[in-house]
Order: sequence, then C-alpha cells, then structure tokens
Amino acid sequence: MNRLTARRTSRKGKVSLGLGAAVVSLAIFGSAAAAYAASAPAPEQAARTTGGGVTLGEVGCAPGTITVKPVPQEPVGAGGKKTVGNPHCRDIAHAIIGTWLSKDCETASQDLTRRRTYVFGRHDVATITYDLYGGVGCDESAKLFTITTRGIAAFVGPSATVAGASNVLFTFLSRAATPTTAGLGALQKACPQYDWVPGVSVDLSKDGCGALVQSNTECPIEYDLAAIVSGVAYFGDRSHPLCTEATRPTKLASWGVVKKRKPYDR
Repeated sequence: MNRLTARRTSRKGKVSLGLGAAVVSLAIFGSAAAAYAASAPAPEQAARTTGGGVTLGEVGCAPGTITVKPVPQEPVGAGGKKTVGNPHCRDIAHAIIGTWLSKDCETASQDLTRRRTYVFGRHDVATITYDLYGGVGCDESAKLFTITTRGIAAFVGPSATVAGASNVLFTFLSRAATPTTAGLGALQKACPQYDWVPGVSVDLSKDGCGALVQSNTECPIEYDLAAIVSGVAYFGDRSHPLCTEATRPTKLASWGVVKKRKPYDR
C-alpha cells in the first residue's frame, strides 16, 4: 500500500485519501506506536519552563516505600494491590478524576496527527479516546477514525525509574473503532474481517484489529506511568508494547493532556 497522502479538494473542504502503511503500522493500544515528533517538549522541559521550581513530584507518587494490601474487588490480573498510606498516590488518583484533552495537536507519524481524550471517573473507571487525522493540524474534515477503550485504571505505587511518577495498571474492559468515510478504506485494509460502516462503532475486544489494536486476550492489561506537571498530565512513552510489567515505560511521553474546565471554572 502507498503511504497515506492527504489532499484537500476545492471549496467543499473534503479530503481525498490514499490510505496505506502509515495507518496500518500505527499501533495504538497494546503495541508499538509511531515515534513522537522530536520538536514536542518533554515533560521535564515543561517543568523547567513553567517557573516556580515545578517538578514531576508536584502530583504523583513520591519515591519511597509504600504500604500495599489486597483489594479483592479489583479485576483479575490487576495485581491485587492498591496503594494506601501514601498521600501523593492518593492525590493523583483524586486529581486525575475528570476529562482530559490533548494540549496540542499531536504528531502520530509523518502523515498522521491525533487528539486524545481521557475520562477518569470514580471507582477507577476510565475511558480513553484517540481521534486520528490525515495530514497536519488535526483537521476535523480529515478525521479518519476514532479508537475508544474502556477499563479500570489503578494507581499502584511510585515509579522506580521516573521520580514523581505513579505506576498505573490499566485493565481493559472493551476496545472499539469507529471510521469516518475518509478512513473507511484504511480500516477495511487493516482489518477486513469486520463490516466497517462510517460512523458505526465496531467492537474489537475479542479479536482486535491486526497491528492497530490488540485484543483483550492478547493484551488484557497495560503497565503504564502517570504524572501531573503544572496542570498537564503525562502518561508513559508508548514506543514499545506495555503488556507486561517488564515493558512498563521508563520515561514519560512527550505529549500531555490538560483538564477540561467546568462551565463555572474561571
């Protein structure tokens, strides 16, 4: 398949797409993601440029010993543990509740951009949405498809490798994809076993979608990181699979998300 190219057509603002390997090779959940743009600020750089001596430990799990205890109601495979007696871990678990949106239009690959939405509810339930676009600028008229996952996010202690960051276990409950008309061809090529219809969500939980999204069986849990720096939340680098404890990220991703303000916030 040829590389994805995007071309806007005259006044209607529609996008003509030649869809190819750029989409198929972009793995989103449970596999290797395309490299982030080198120009994106790293979280450590963001902390240095905000002023006021902000560090990764502003909200997160401070390094040190924590106490853990079994939590029977957690999903099987989530480690059976929950952080207690560590106010920093409790702080991030509380502070993360709400809706978080991509701070910037993010570079997903040379030809693709994206925006992410994280919705963290009480009782550890979380929904993560990736909107993928052809070309630069996250142009809504060039949206290709949306990947949506739902699961349980548990903060289980401080990272041993990233100061101030929390270890996170994300246990998947569901994965789905919804194509647009522009992105229909890409998903048909990547996962021809499904009947794709523009605007209709397809459940990928059982069988996944090739290299794009793994199934819940292939990757039931992701071992991630999280930290909040000056109001911006960062999760772990996704340049490799996160499906085992051994592959938990050792650094934070370059792109961050910011909390959506409520109507009465100023």
